[in-house]
Amino acid sequence: MCYLTIKLSSKMWLFAFLFIGTVHSHFNLFRDPVLYHELTNVRVNNDLLDRTYKSDKYQWTEEFFDTMPVDHFSFTDDRKFSLRYLINTDSYKAGGPIFFYTGNEGSVESFAENTGFMWDLAPDFKAAVVFAEHRFYGKSHPFGEESYKNVTNLGYLTSTQALADFAVLIKHLKETRLPNATNANLIAFGGSYGGMLASWLRTKYPHLCEGAIAASAPIYWFRSKLKSDSGFDNIVTRTFRLSNCDVKKISATWKSLRNIVKTKDGIEFINKLFRLEEKSLMSKEEDAQWLIDVARDTFGALAMIDYPYEANFLAPLPAWPVKELCKFYGADLETDDRSLVTALYKSLNLYYNYTGKLDRLCINPAKCESPYAALGDALGWPWQACTEMIMPMCDEGSPSDFFESSCPFNLDTYINGYCKDTFGSIGYKPSMAQPDWIMTNFGDRYERVGNIVFSNGYLDGWSYGGYDLKPTTKGSVVSLIIDDGAHHLDLRGSNPKDTAAVKEVRTLETKYITHWLRKANKRQLKKNKKEVLRMKIVISCLVLALAVLAAGKKFPRHLSRDQFQSNLEFDAAAALNGYTTYHFKVPVDNFAHRNTETWNMKYLINDTFFDYSNPGPIFFYTGNEGGIEGFASATGIMFEYAIQMKAMIVFAEHRYYGAITDRPYQKAAADSAKNLGYLTPSQALADYAKLIVNLKSNYTTKNVTNIPVVAFGGSYGGMLCLWMRIKYPHLITGGYCSSAPVQYFHGSSVAFGAFDAVTKNTFSVSGCNVDLIVKGFKAIDKYGTTAAGMATLNTVFNIDPKSTIKTLGDVQNLKNYIQEAFEYEAMVDYPYPASFLTNMPGSPVEKACASMNATYTTDLDAINSINQGAAVYYNYPFDPKYKNCINPAVCGDVATAALGADTFWTWQECTDLVIQQCSLGPPNDLFWNTCDLDKNNVPTGITNQMKAGCTTQFKNIGYDPSFTQENSVSTTFGINFDTVTNVVLTTGTYDPWYSGCLHQLPLGKEKDDQIARGFYVIELPGAGHHLDLRTPNTCDSLNVVKARFEISRVIRCWSYPNDELCYNFPFALEELPPFAKVDQTTTKCAYTYNQFPWGQKVATKGAASIVSGVSIILFAFVTLYFNY
Repeated sequence: MCYLTIKLSSKMWLFAFLFIGTVHSHFNLFRDPVLYHELTNVRVNNDLLDRTYKSDKYQWTEEFFDTMPVDHFSFTDDRKFSLRYLINTDSYKAGGPIFFYTGNEGSVESFAENTGFMWDLAPDFKAAVVFAEHRFYGKSHPFGEESYKNVTNLGYLTSTQALADFAVLIKHLKETRLPNATNANLIAFGGSYGGMLASWLRTKYPHLCEGAIAASAPIYWFRSKLKSDSGFDNIVTRTFRLSNCDVKKISATWKSLRNIVKTKDGIEFINKLFRLEEKSLMSKEEDAQWLIDVARDTFGALAMIDYPYEANFLAPLPAWPVKELCKFYGADLETDDRSLVTALYKSLNLYYNYTGKLDRLCINPAKCESPYAALGDALGWPWQACTEMIMPMCDEGSPSDFFESSCPFNLDTYINGYCKDTFGSIGYKPSMAQPDWIMTNFGDRYERVGNIVFSNGYLDGWSYGGYDLKPTTKGSVVSLIIDDGAHHLDLRGSNPKDTAAVKEVRTLETKYITHWLRKANKRQLKKNKKEVLRMKIVISCLVLALAVLAAGKKFPRHLSRDQFQSNLEFDAAAALNGYTTYHFKVPVDNFAHRNTETWNMKYLINDTFFDYSNPGPIFFYTGNEGGIEGFASATGIMFEYAIQMKAMIVFAEHRYYGAITDRPYQKAAADSAKNLGYLTPSQALADYAKLIVNLKSNYTTKNVTNIPVVAFGGSYGGMLCLWMRIKYPHLITGGYCSSAPVQYFHGSSVAFGAFDAVTKNTFSVSGCNVDLIVKGFKAIDKYGTTAAGMATLNTVFNIDPKSTIKTLGDVQNLKNYIQEAFEYEAMVDYPYPASFLTNMPGSPVEKACASMNATYTTDLDAINSINQGAAVYYNYPFDPKYKNCINPAVCGDVATAALGADTFWTWQECTDLVIQQCSLGPPNDLFWNTCDLDKNNVPTGITNQMKAGCTTQFKNIGYDPSFTQENSVSTTFGINFDTVTNVVLTTGTYDPWYSGCLHQLPLGKEKDDQIARGFYVIELPGAGHHLDLRTPNTCDSLNVVKARFEISRVIRCWSYPNDELCYNFPFALEELPPFAKVDQTTTKCAYTYNQFPWGQKVATKGAASIVSGVSIILFAFVTLYFNY
């Protein structure tokens, strides 16, 4: 990195990164030497955009991904742009990895030319080499010449948007661009800001990036983590001292210069000595400042590029340039003013004119062009440094460093001075500055993700903000220090003059890459075997496949809507402990700096058991699609655990749900796609992240940063719980995620129709005659062909007059109405009465089956049977006057009517939560075929049908079919969780959503691998939708009771890792007892409070893994299958 001096007001004492230097009466922007250019004379060099650089040693093809979204995190802007990347496949072989450079702030050719390490490694690894360009740099300008025109455009220049670009590009490389690369492992490389991006790609997209080499990455150069703002120049001074400079003489030079320019003769002496060009001549005493700033920039840059061989990285320089400079500041240097200033001239001449080709120097930054101006994009990094990459820096002065003192760093002056002066004309507002966002978003717990090597050079000032100042290993995160190394020296190509230290570091990095890839390949091999096994079981046993992909001809409305409703059951645990309601201001848009609007997110807190003087954990519910009070009343297990763990309980409401006054844009929230477009899971997770940081800083008084946070969630909230652990592992210690159908997305190995296959199974095991139900639907079809038959249907089902059956479409509405009832009955098949979605008896499916267990006799009897079965959902206890309103265009969706308007959830289904469902009909399920499978058993036109339905619903507010992104979840969060740690996933087998959840593995090494990383998948035979999260009840089956106890052991170890019971964590969990319904003739169903451990205890010291009865049988079958 090097420094860039920009003349500003004398009141500005500020810095920016990549890089930021000290300010006296000037502002210094540090940049990577590859990318050095000035903010003066800003322009984009069109010649650069019209040519491709290729060195003699490295060759590549320039390609573009033409459909990159401008905004990955909202649906307010559907424009696309072309992202450039350079690719070389000369060494690539099928099965080989992808070496991927995360481009930083400049034209991508420079990185390709100066990252020889990747090129050197590629042949041995048979790797494809890819250099991805960062948006808004080089040729990747989203809006062409308009990209820097205003904040509306420039606001999309963020690190998080760039990482999302890389993620989309990686999917393209794996699935389309490279042959046989679907399962190719990817290693990220990056230096400086690119090193930060490489580590962040691994952090945020572990399913796409197997490991990262992050060289000279100052990931901790932010105010909440940086120990000293003057660390950079402390290290620069140390580097000069190690090179035998007399640093006291350098420090004295600034005063000598100021003394000389006090007179006209002195100014003339300086102009002649430095051989300054006419436009760069000094004319007044104050001009000494710009020369001091240039010198400071130059000395810092020389320390950064103090390479052991001649290089032309920033400028042509000799080997060990700092040592060459120190010859001018040796022990024999006289200390009079002119001698010291003469040494300064020699130092600058070394840097700017080592080849001796220049007769005159032009170094006044206000009047001279930088030799790197051709790189263009001069406003890009300053914009980032004024929004999210705000990295404080200042000079402490002697004796800490040899510069003039400029500390302390003043954030307000920086934002309201430099940033506002620079970008105010295009719409910049001080509120766009988010100095804490990088640490909130990426954090400081990289060991929770692992597989990252952070390398730093001991001579490099930026090492002060690196992962560690000494060699260390934490988990699979490694810090390597190159004892005699400068800025990302290890990423440069091999050179005969490389030192032993850099050779050793490259060797170690190569070994780590090899280790990561071997582990990944083994994991993939296991996965492939498991897929073969799964398919054989499906074929041999007709066992249901794991997930649902399909879509019906109606909108899917099944994902759990736990919203607060007028008739929702009242959970006494919530009432007993109570909560206080608060609001927290968050941005409407967390991922672009163009919309400064905010909204007030509601959250609930119960701190009854929390000790502020010695805080325990925070239990954090990741709210889903509804008012947060409903989740607080339906998640009683959090209160039970909180008593034992002395935890604070927090329920955070999901944006756009809940009361109108608690939504972004309030009454206008759904008036336009512009307003509604910010409703995404990624935005909600960012809200939660900011709230957690706020909670830690404002609600606790001790060990703030170390307080464990355990995420809880059910259904969509369970998905958010898991995704929160993946995206914010530095904030979330572990996640208890129930009934989370995270496999219901594009790219998973899914069997179509699995959702309704589970529904059928639940009805079958509950005593229903499934043949009777199937014939009942067929009977409705028969009756629906005549006017007399329709009249009979109106009578039997007591149809509301406003939805009278008159047409075949009305007949279909009736069938859909019944289907929804059966699906929801299976979902909330709890063993005790509940009003989760509507008032229902205990074991509602069994109750419904009491009317549908007879042998088929006549069509009318079959119709009457399924009418009574559906009434358990719609009309319990039975009211003979109840009328069924079946036309959704007139009645709305009656099945979820108590939940209020479903506009917001439907929007999510129409954008990035594309959960496609369909029914295959008998023998798969109880219903009729809506999948329309082709010869390859793939549903035809599902996505198009969904887009058509979404267009109809949202056409008046600006919906575009491109908003429906079926790949969004698999790209953003992944569907493979083989590297995720500290998560408990539970799923009930009676719940249709079970088919989209992760399933429990049989005993074996793969399960042992899960246990080793604290990743537990627990199946609950006989349980409905996230039953385990509810308040304990006397009618809970023993397998549910035992599961809650075992999960409490895990949560205790997340919360109190030093507890004596956690010495061997992560440990295997004990086996659950088989499912057995409680005899309700002898047991009265009632909620129980504060009864932990519910009669449970750890039975054995060895604690065998949980294996359900179903899994044991399945495992036995598999063993027989493969051995006989």
